[in-house]
Amino acid sequence: MPRKTPFHTILKIAGRESNRIEISIEMGFQFAGRAVYSAVWVAAVSIFMELLGFSTQKWLTAGGLGTVLLTLADIHYFLSSAMIHATRPFVVNEWIQTKIEGYEVSGTVEHVGWWSPTIVRGEDREAVHIPNHKFTVNVVRNLSQKTHWRIKTHLAISHLDAHKINNIVADMRKVLAKNPQVEQQRLHRRIFLDNINPENQALLILVSCFVKTSHHEEYLCVKEAVLLDLLRVISHHRARLATPIRTIQKIYSDAVTPIWKMFLSQIPSITMEEWHRNVLCY
Repeated sequence: MPRKTPFHTILKIAGRESNRIEISIEMGFQFAGRAVYSAVWVAAVSIFMELLGFSTQKWLTAGGLGTVLLTLADIHYFLSSAMIHATRPFVVNEWIQTKIEGYEVSGTVEHVGWWSPTIVRGEDREAVHIPNHKFTVNVVRNLSQKTHWRIKTHLAISHLDAHKINNIVADMRKVLAKNPQVEQQRLHRRIFLDNINPENQALLILVSCFVKTSHHEEYLCVKEAVLLDLLRVISHHRARLATPIRTIQKIYSDAVTPIWKMFLSQIPSITMEEWHRNVLCY
């Protein structure tokens, strides 16, 4: 596979930004066109009613409170739609996440409406219709606008290989430093012995870095390659990943004869990991 150079990365980012700008310009033209279209229709209806002898002013006055409330509701919905189109927190084909009235919504934007709801296509391919004013009062995460995706995980090394930790950590840092798809300057790149698990005495190595992509699938490919390289480092040093520890306890009952008690007392208590190491490996 050909190696990606920084120049190819710059061209890819520039292409994505150009596509986003084109979508934004198109949405701006749609906004202007629909605003003019609505204004023309309102003016035409008003002139037609005046020609028929009706007073539009009287009709508006006769509408009363119901007309005012309906108008305010329509204006509120329209202003929410206009705010989305003007500020562009998301556009069509972008992946967003939000929580509306306790319901988690995650998916790709298919349609951003004016008078109609915005349609988000979920990961299980269901269409979620969301009124536009809901976006103005809830937090929206735009995952498509990420500049980097983060890899953060822990690798648990067996406590029996504690003397190899320094060399393992050093080689893991070299793996990240040599990967061209891992951010090397603007964001952190960390590999440290972070903690010791009290349950199985596992040595937890923290791995944290950022992948230079905004696409989730590309991030998953890079993450897979990085994790496989780190596992090869562990195998190279003949170290083992930690496993759960279970202790075999001696249990006696009243039915056991004194001879059997004396025999069982000679069997030491060992852990499952030590038993696997000393017995199964032979």
